[in-house]
Amino acid sequence: VDFVKEEFFVFSPSGIFKNNKLLIKPSEKWAKIRGLKIFAGNIYLLDTGASQIWKYQGTDFGFAEISPYLKAGGVDFTYVTSFAIDGSIYVLSSSGNIVRFTGGLSEEFKTIGLEVPFKNPTSIFTSDETKNIYVLDSGNSRVVILDKSGNYVAQYVLPKIDTNLILADESVKKVFLLSGSKVFS
Repeated sequence: VDFVKEEFFVFSPSGIFKNNKLLIKPSEKWAKIRGLKIFAGNIYLLDTGASQIWKYQGTDFGFAEISPYLKAGGVDFTYVTSFAIDGSIYVLSSSGNIVRFTGGLSEEFKTIGLEVPFKNPTSIFTSDETKNIYVLDSGNSRVVILDKSGNYVAQYVLPKIDTNLILADESVKKVFLLSGSKVFS
């Protein structure tokens, strides 16, 4: 699920839906889709089964055919849990490794200054409107904030809640966590 203004987009094996209407039919290229993001009028699907990020380029008449975003092979998405886009794409694995892709190519990204390593992180969030990256580190019951160079900024320790989705709005200085039907900030 992803939201853009007052529209919501949902992935299901039956296709990609916009406001409950079928937008894109399923593709035989889809293997194991783990996430959907909308950025700059394009749709991106994180496919851990194909170790690929699929892109649907927005056009004046809808969307172009499916195309691979990643240009180089050899990326293993077996343990990937989440991804986020701010112009670059950040891919988070359950080991705590974050890989950044720009223009379809992998770039070096290292987490610097984090005293306690990630333990089973489940969600990552950033956008072109945020200056930081937010990682939901479920194993350590915290949200870790990194700058976009990978430097540790801060962390917020959480009560024990079952959540795997994080969003942030820096303009109101809030982080939002979804847990079942409840939203925590």
